[in-house]
Amino acid sequence: MPSVKTITTETPWYRIEVDELHSLREALEIMELRAGVEIEAAGLAAERHNGAHIKSIAAAYRRIEDAIGRGESAVDEDFSFHCSIADATGNGQFKRFLEYLGRFIIPRQSIRKSLTPIEDQRAYLRRIQNEHMEILDAIRAGAAVTARAAMRRHLVDSRKRYQKLVAAVGPAAATASS
Repeated sequence: MPSVKTITTETPWYRIEVDELHSLREALEIMELRAGVEIEAAGLAAERHNGAHIKSIAAAYRRIEDAIGRGESAVDEDFSFHCSIADATGNGQFKRFLEYLGRFIIPRQSIRKSLTPIEDQRAYLRRIQNEHMEILDAIRAGAAVTARAAMRRHLVDSRKRYQKLVAAVGPAAATASS
């Protein structure tokens, strides 16, 4: 019979340290982890939101727009958008999980130090905003299946964009420390 490990104060807890995310591959792994949580969060937000939640998600969306207009990367605003969706689930654990991961769940935050721009930043952010709008619209409409699908597309497309970066910069750069 397998032994059961008892968690004690000496047992290390699962942690993801910002300083340990040194590669595109590690950023991709975080994106896969996020998908399991955020796809469900989008569906629950569509089912459970109230007017205040929609205002909060929409305000976060507008803050991303404003940051793009100022020529900024909108990392904090993007993180706020995803946290607003998590908050709209009515289950505080979703938001706590995202806050635990922190703003480096937005991969351009984690990897931008070591990469040169491969595509126009503004066009890239516009694509992300179109995906965000699909998510917001589905949540606002109370369409849980559509919200999950929109979040899945957003996260899968984001992962594909970063996989493309891995291929473009080569395996050595994808695993090198920043």
